[in-house]
Amino acid sequence: MSSDSILTIKNLQFSYGARIIADGMDIDIERGKITTIMGPSGTGKTTLLRMIGGQVRPHAGEVRYEGKNIPDLNKDALLAARKSMGLLFQASALFTGLSVFDNVAFPIREHTQLSEQMVSHLVLSKLEAVGLRGAAELMPGELSGGMARRVALARAIALDPRLMMYDEPFVGQDPITMSVITRLIKLLNDSLGMTSIIVSHDVHDAMAISDFVYLIAEGKVIASGTPEELRQSESPWARQFLRAEPDGPVSFQYPATDYQTDLFASVE
Repeated sequence: MSSDSILTIKNLQFSYGARIIADGMDIDIERGKITTIMGPSGTGKTTLLRMIGGQVRPHAGEVRYEGKNIPDLNKDALLAARKSMGLLFQASALFTGLSVFDNVAFPIREHTQLSEQMVSHLVLSKLEAVGLRGAAELMPGELSGGMARRVALARAIALDPRLMMYDEPFVGQDPITMSVITRLIKLLNDSLGMTSIIVSHDVHDAMAISDFVYLIAEGKVIASGTPEELRQSESPWARQFLRAEPDGPVSFQYPATDYQTDLFASVE
């Protein structure tokens, strides 16, 4: 792990039964940068985030965060590591019975002994950062999908994480909201001195703000580089994914027996 890396994944091995998620995967996340991990649906991008956070243990390999191998940590050490991480869930995952203010206040109250006055100051500053200070008293059911995503982001940065992870932050958002979230990810990463990992298959928005990109498929990193390097890559995987071509290394057809054989078998 170099001095410029906050997270290093080496020879990662993991599968769900016969479905391979990681087969010797190596990834290096540079401190202070925005790194995007992209790949076709079902390649285990969200599972990778769960392994970084310690919710899932790899079968083999290392997930070294700030020099410590996450799978080796005991409960207290893992909790301490998680306090320095933030995660924006794909579905926002707000507490429906709590107001916007109390949703953002939740991790602060849970993990610190700060006075309510200080909690209030922190919550309002985080909501101001995502443009929703005026929505502090609203309930999650009163929010649009884009507003809910921004409240979830305010909650994720409540404890000023050193590593921020975004699980498909652009999914299901209208173009204006996608632009807002893209700008917020870049702004918060730079202004708060964070390191950000984005898991996404949205090529345009993710590439626009990324410093480095990993493209994964079949359990391996099949291409990596800066956005410009990937755009010029001769890798058939990279070309198919970045150009949204329907067929290539990722086949349109799911593996199956011979079509004619299936047809005649169904007649019999």
